[in-house]
Amino acid sequence: FGWDPRLFFSQVISFIIVALLLKRFAYKPILNVLQQRREQIAQAHLNAEKIKQQLAEAEQRHAEILAKANAEAQRMIDEARTSSGILAERKQQEAIAAAEEIMAKAREASAIEHERTMTQLKRELGRLVVDTTAKVTGKVLTPDDQRRRRALSPPRPRTNTMQVKKEVRQIAREMLRASFTDGQLDRGRVASVVDSILAKKPRNYLKILEYYKRLLRLEAEKRHARIETATALEPQITSQISLNLARRYGTDLTTEFAINQALLGGMRIRVGSDVWDSSIRNRLERLQQQL
Repeated sequence: FGWDPRLFFSQVISFIIVALLLKRFAYKPILNVLQQRREQIAQAHLNAEKIKQQLAEAEQRHAEILAKANAEAQRMIDEARTSSGILAERKQQEAIAAAEEIMAKAREASAIEHERTMTQLKRELGRLVVDTTAKVTGKVLTPDDQRRRRALSPPRPRTNTMQVKKEVRQIAREMLRASFTDGQLDRGRVASVVDSILAKKPRNYLKILEYYKRLLRLEAEKRHARIETATALEPQITSQISLNLARRYGTDLTTEFAINQALLGGMRIRVGSDVWDSSIRNRLERLQQQL
């Protein structure tokens, strides 16, 4: 093997030509493609970070919107509950006031009518007695004779008081049952019931109306709850107490929260005749009674 300079230089030139061709038409496009791929990957990472950040911001805004919506919904519920309680109480008070007004007018009219009737009856009875006596005996009764007649007259029979009370209470309870609409006192029904009694004027109707007014007042007290505590309660606790009482006694129940430092602690709830007393003062009084 000998060294041929011409062959050597020809191979070198061929290699250089091939290298230049590969660099121009093969390596450079491949390097460009790799560079573009690296740029795309870097851009994809950047976009992923941006999307992640935007997603976190969207979740935060969503949570804020939900919190605001929940707060607004709770406020609207509290306002609706308060408004419904005030409206129910106002309707009950209006019904009671209307009944009292009608009963007062009825008592006044009845008293006037009763007095007028009794006056006419007394006058007519006296005239009949005098005329009859004059016709039978030929004598006109003097004032002394009339006083002796009244003294000798037999006493009027008395009505059974217990039977009257029972009848009055029974009719008043029936009137109360007819005064409700969908479980609530209806002012229109109250007025209609009272007008019906005034039109019919049954026996002892004034006593019936008086007892009916008492039943209306007791019914209004059943629709009102008074909650006493030694210190002021938080709004969330008062809302929960009102909700629990409404579930037990109905949505038309009105609530009143009052501070009574004499309780020392705990709570006392009164709804009509129902009383729950878990105050410290009540516990101390029970302990004192046991000792």
